Amino acid sequence: MFIGHYLYAEIPFNSKSDLSPAVLRLPETTGTKCLSLSYVFERPDAIRLKVSFRGKNDTVVHDVWSASKGLSTWSTTNMTVDGNVSQVYITAVPLKTAYSTGVAIDDVTFVEGKCEGKIP
Repeated sequence: MFIGHYLYAEIPFNSKSDLSPAVLRLPETTGTKCLSLSYVFERPDAIRLKVSFRGKNDTVVHDVWSASKGLSTWSTTNMTVDGNVSQVYITAVPLKTAYSTGVAIDDVTFVEGKCEGKIP
């Protein structure tokens, strides 16, 4: 099992570029895993949270999930990860430059098996 820590990413006023992604380097694995994370937006209309995967022998990063709308309350998402994925990128993307905003991420888990419940 892989468990992450609380992370808060803030996008300053008038920012036009994505923040550098948080990169999770996954342990060597051959089986299916479930990646789960909880998130909350400071200003949901001004920011997008994006999750991307990179395969072990891949030079391309594939976007697999994103969220940008919703209430300023905690939500959770689950993503099934096959044994070929070696890195997970979590990126905060500004949608409106007229606001400073942020996103908090918590309860990151990486456990054996397919995800239960909502999957992108």
